[in-house]
Amino acid sequence: MLRCDRLSQPPEEVRREWKIKRDTQKRGYTVDQVLAELNRREPESEAFIRPQRKSADIVVRFAPIAGRDDPPGTPLSAELLLRPTIRHPELNGVLSKGDRRAIHLKLARDEDGRPVDALHVHGYAPREESEVVEKSIWSQLGVDVGDPPDTLGKLDGTDRSEPLAITQLLLLYHLLEATR
Repeated sequence: MLRCDRLSQPPEEVRREWKIKRDTQKRGYTVDQVLAELNRREPESEAFIRPQRKSADIVVRFAPIAGRDDPPGTPLSAELLLRPTIRHPELNGVLSKGDRRAIHLKLARDEDGRPVDALHVHGYAPREESEVVEKSIWSQLGVDVGDPPDTLGKLDGTDRSEPLAITQLLLLYHLLEATR
């Protein structure tokens, strides 16, 4: 049986901001209530959630690009650590074309020193460039249903995140692979 474990690991300040926004806007909590709950759950997160990182096949991290001063409203970029424990989609054709502003891959070391492929999907990349990547992954899903859905990468309202759309497609690829 093929396993496909994923772990989302945004920087702590981004994670807290997401939870505060969601819980105050959608669930009716106050900021103080959300912060108190996050603090109450911290020991469980440390004991049970974070240790899963070392056995995850894919680790997803949404964050601003360090050292880059993107304008407010620029979607967060995504970094996906792809471990060689599972087969990943073929992206050579997409990665070798042009200046690769939307996506690039590099060999890196994980926190524990193990080699990983670090796939970077940039929040500032133009839609046209990200669309090429999305169509490439979509074509490898083995579904005969035209283009990727318009709902990919949708945030609240009409905002769209290209890194989120590409990440969703990569995760869908792995979920479908796990069922085959």
